[in-house]
Amino acid sequence: MSSETIRLTVITDSAERASLAIFGFRLQTASLEAPWCRFVDKAYQIPGIPDEAAVVAIWFGEDLLVEVRWFNERHKRRFNDDWAVQGPKITEWLKRREEKELALIAAATPSASARVDLEVAVPAAKACHPEPSSQPRTMWS
Repeated sequence: MSSETIRLTVITDSAERASLAIFGFRLQTASLEAPWCRFVDKAYQIPGIPDEAAVVAIWFGEDLLVEVRWFNERHKRRFNDDWAVQGPKITEWLKRREEKELALIAAATPSASARVDLEVAVPAAKACHPEPSSQPRTMWS
């Protein structure tokens, strides 16, 4: 378990589906890449969410008990559950994550000067394997 502070709690009736819907990747990946986010998908976990915590709720109709428990809890205590506040934070985090991935890909991709010049090999290959005609071939042609 990560020691990073939980900055967002997702209350849901399907943690796997919620991870895909919010982050676009599986729950296991979310736990590794976003340890600051906690998924709560059991009714008994809801009382453990701190007052004023940043939360979002997403429902898939899989466990009505979790949804009812959350409905009751949010009427007893205050939470920061405004999607207009939480959504842009998630979007910004996803943007930064994508930029890091693209930078890693760019760093791992050889530069144009390091690539093999394929133009030299292509004419020899064409002589052995002529380009197919633009007309489709049939067994009668």
